[in-house]
Amino acid sequence: MSALNADPTLRWSGGSQVSVAQLPQYLRELTLAGARERWGDDPPLAVRMRLDEELLVIESMGFSSYFLIVGDLIAHARQRGIR
Repeated sequence: MSALNADPTLRWSGGSQVSVAQLPQYLRELTLAGARERWGDDPPLAVRMRLDEELLVIESMGFSSYFLIVGDLIAHARQRGIR
């Protein structure tokens, strides 16, 4: 496999390693985990539908990595008490 065809792996906060090709799925998993944290194990249908719609837009525009990076920055700031 040439270097141009390689699928690099990125390390996210918490030590997660995710290949670039799996970033949209990783963002979806984190988003749904956050929804379950906020609304319980079965978030309302309207919430799930809206999240699915928003995640499809983010993925179609190629912005999954951007949202993951911003999420990491926010998590870092919260851990440090930065508001």
